[in-house]
Amino acid sequence: MIAALGPAISTAAEERAASVRGDPGRHEPTAGSQDHASAYMLYCEAARLEQPDALMRLGWMHAEGRGVPRDDAIADTLFRRAAGVAGHGDKLPACLRPPPRAVAAPIPIAPPQIDHESTPLVIEVTTIHTAPATTDRR
Repeated sequence: MIAALGPAISTAAEERAASVRGDPGRHEPTAGSQDHASAYMLYCEAARLEQPDALMRLGWMHAEGRGVPRDDAIADTLFRRAAGVAGHGDKLPACLRPPPRAVAAPIPIAPPQIDHESTPLVIEVTTIHTAPATTDRR
């Protein structure tokens, strides 16, 4: 999967993904441990690379509320993605959402400047005469 992403992923990222992918269960907090945050971040890192096991484990964390607020919609999305089924309008956890795009500020447009001094003045008023209307249509 990493090879398909091309040169955008560095060797260091590939090695990191391989270490996370190797045995994701080793990052799972034990019953007495409360280190859900580091496990969550490691699963997110692997899930960004579309690793099914990491997607499943993130799903379980959301389904059971382990270290994160319980959210069945996010869990459902992660389970489906782990199975290779992605849908439109999926609810993703914050770590998998694309970063917000910056919106350019509108460019202020100044109103046109009117040069009142160069406006021609009408000095003479002329009368325009028109021919009378006729009904003769020859």
